[in-house]
Amino acid sequence: MKNMTESEFLSFLYAEKERLHTNFSKPGWNNWVIGGAFIALLIYLFNIITTTTTQNLVLNYEAVLMLFISLLCGAIIVIMVYPLLLPKMEIYYTNRISTLRDESPIFELVLSGLSFLIITTLLIINRNYSWMLYVFGFASFIRLSGVCIILCNRNKLVSSGAKYNFIPTNWKGLVWIIIYLVLYLSIAIYSSWSYFREFHLYLNEVQIAAVLLGFWVLIYIFFKTNSITNKMLNGIDSIIDRYVYSGISQQDAMEELMYLRYGGNVYQIINNDLSLFFKALNRLEYINAQLDITIKTIDEGKLNPQFYYEWLIYRKNEQPKLIDAISKGEKIIKKLDNINNIPNNVKHSDDFKSLITLTESGLNKIRATKDKFKIISERFAMFRETYYCRKSNSFCDNLECKKRNDKMSIKYALKTFPLKYVLYLIVFRLR
Repeated sequence: MKNMTESEFLSFLYAEKERLHTNFSKPGWNNWVIGGAFIALLIYLFNIITTTTTQNLVLNYEAVLMLFISLLCGAIIVIMVYPLLLPKMEIYYTNRISTLRDESPIFELVLSGLSFLIITTLLIINRNYSWMLYVFGFASFIRLSGVCIILCNRNKLVSSGAKYNFIPTNWKGLVWIIIYLVLYLSIAIYSSWSYFREFHLYLNEVQIAAVLLGFWVLIYIFFKTNSITNKMLNGIDSIIDRYVYSGISQQDAMEELMYLRYGGNVYQIINNDLSLFFKALNRLEYINAQLDITIKTIDEGKLNPQFYYEWLIYRKNEQPKLIDAISKGEKIIKKLDNINNIPNNVKHSDDFKSLITLTESGLNKIRATKDKFKIISERFAMFRETYYCRKSNSFCDNLECKKRNDKMSIKYALKTFPLKYVLYLIVFRLR
């Protein structure tokens, strides 16, 4: 890769895009084929219904529902067993991480959850309150609640590779798959055994159930071929555009391609937040220098009213930068906490340890700046309390001035003091 010319590297990116497209569309499905198949099934369903009507036959829609449940269970079993029998081998980096939304099988959860929810609704409409109603209702709740949990924790950092490795990696995952398979198989046998025994009596119902399953399979294929594929192909397109027009280096383009396929290391994941954090810290360097000068001036006894007013303006302009740095630091810490929850060797890597050290040093600078702001504010508060005359509404060097001992006016108290002190003053005056 390092010895590639610009044209060779660009050709490599296009070839990688084409390879991924071919890999994800091996069955030959595309949106035009899916649309044509959908229309064909729709015409076939219409033909079955019209033929049944002209022959004065009555369709048993409860039988259609039960047969559809049976066929759907079979389809789900095939989908779950396929990756176990024919695993897709991909390079898996244990020290790479990505966000939960990029690694979770959200599509499978949504499709199965909605399917179970529709079946539950149909069972209720048909007033079928058998144990299947509760099983599918509970399954739909579990699947869709799982999607909600993923969306709420979508920015959580997890081990990358799940999108290529849906095969369970421990005995607990395998046990759950076996339980699902047994459950779906028992539902399929229980729901439609009597109808399949008298197959010739329910031929039209079987055809309609098969067509409904065909619709479901087409929807599954459509979203499956347009979810991960488009995301990765669009990502490669973006890399090509920026390599050609924005002039990013081959190294950066290759790192982005690796991140797109396999997730990223700690620095890649947190790089943007880290750069923003240190930009905020760099702005604090000048502020720190100014605060040191201010503290030195105060220590030398050079406080005066003009200096006090200048400090108020300076604090109003510069303190938001400190608040901005604090918020960016908190975002970094939150991401680092998420990384700590990853059960692999990421958090023990040298990259992660150096990142922790960098962030802690930045946070120490923020704490030092906050302390300086606090020290200066306390000194100026003492200066104001000593030299500010409430009666004349200005600073006065005459500490023996009788006006300084006059009671504070209600008007001034309303401007500068909390409500409880104002109430205290009112009560004091009334007494």
